Amino acid sequence: MPPSRHRSFLAAVLLCAGLVAALLTIATTPATANRLSESSGRPDPRLGSMSCSLMGRVSTPTGCSRTQCRVGGEQIRFSPNAETCLVGGRSGTSYGTEIDVRVCGELHRRWVPAVNFCASNPHRRQTLTYDAPQCRGGSSVYVTTSQIATQRATRGEKEGRYDVCVRPGEARELERVARRTGQGLRALVVQRSPALCNLQPQRAFVDGRCVREAEPVRPPTVLMVGDSLTWRGTDELARLRPDWVIDGQSGRNLSQLPDRLDRFEADRGTPTGLVVALGTNPAGGYTAARLRTQLARLPEATPVMVVLPYRGGGSNTLQQVRQVDRVTDLLKTVVAGQPGTCTADWRGLVARDPDLLVDGTHQIRRAEARWARLVSSSWQTCLGQQPAPTAARGASL
Repeated sequence: MPPSRHRSFLAAVLLCAGLVAALLTIATTPATANRLSESSGRPDPRLGSMSCSLMGRVSTPTGCSRTQCRVGGEQIRFSPNAETCLVGGRSGTSYGTEIDVRVCGELHRRWVPAVNFCASNPHRRQTLTYDAPQCRGGSSVYVTTSQIATQRATRGEKEGRYDVCVRPGEARELERVARRTGQGLRALVVQRSPALCNLQPQRAFVDGRCVREAEPVRPPTVLMVGDSLTWRGTDELARLRPDWVIDGQSGRNLSQLPDRLDRFEADRGTPTGLVVALGTNPAGGYTAARLRTQLARLPEATPVMVVLPYRGGGSNTLQQVRQVDRVTDLLKTVVAGQPGTCTADWRGLVARDPDLLVDGTHQIRRAEARWARLVSSSWQTCLGQQPAPTAARGASL
């Protein structure tokens, strides 16, 4: 090889080596490492050993395992960025419960922000657990409140009857009252807990007891009803909209909207605004007319915002993508013909930047705050676009 060509060859090799080194440096930055971990199933470096243990998972030198449980025979609930272990198989009870971060705090339980779970005890047979790791502060006794006879229950905790942590003195007093009155300890703690009482519609805590009221007892506010994206982003959105009721649960679909409205109205009356963040999960046979009917129950002056859903690539099938596309068209049709109704374009945002999603559907951890900012700012814009009252909502039916 002539000397000049030899020098050119060496220069090209050195250039390639430099590019490779640069790429390796980029690939190992903390942000990139976290994103790769979230999407690939590698151990999660964001969970410390305590948080990892609270989720029942194995702690490794490089992070919290996304695929292994600490106790033999337990199974992992594998959902990217929301992994927890299950007792009793796939339909069993979990080490984490999908509870609003604010409610988790009122129950004196530990919140695990990386996976958005309120730490729970999946072993349901024991009513009182002293020095429980799921509890925080002086409220160190974990009380299992739901009436579950075995560990193979499909849902460990029930809405409004979540497990709660109490102080040791409170626990001993509850035991004394239960022995004296013959009342079940689990039912007794629900009756004597202000936090649990406040979670039940038309209930008020009066003179140390939870009593039923004829009318809603808490003030109305904005209600947001959503699915797993809402659940994952609740802590970030609650910081921006602390007065909202943010009602998110994985797997929820549009057909469940009326039930959530019913529950809110029993507790607080008519919402001052409604945010609908549903459509990612299928609701067979659901139509635009049905959504209009559900919205028509609200006063005409009540602002309504719809968060446009998205599925694309990742672990999604073509059928799932097309289903969400159809729902998006349905939602846009309703918004276009419904006065006082607007949208938050989450769909447009992630279509332009799919790296915000871990699996083609759910937010990566840092994108949960991006989702929350979009919802909050879109709501502000929506309020500024509200028309003067003319006809009743749903008149276009």
